[in-house]
Amino acid sequence: MRHEKPKQKRLIWRATQKELRQWDEDLGRINKEEASLKKTLKNLNMKYQKIIATRYEKANTVSYEEDRKQKELERSLAYIDNLLKGLKKKNKNKIS
Repeated sequence: MRHEKPKQKRLIWRATQKELRQWDEDLGRINKEEASLKKTLKNLNMKYQKIIATRYEKANTVSYEEDRKQKELERSLAYIDNLLKGLKKKNKNKIS
């Protein structure tokens, strides 16, 4: 036995001019809201990109500054180490 779908009745609905105008106004309002949301999203995305870029720059600047300070500290420590070695040699020579 074959199962047949019942025929669907087609509903014909005619919109009045007033309803059409209302839909048109609603569609216009929705389009404006959508454009506003897109603009807001674009602005937020630009701000986010600026924040990321700033953080990246700061990270590079900080690491550059830290590297510079680290090298300066290493040079100072090497200088102090050389002075101490020189003092030890002088003291050895005086004792000998």
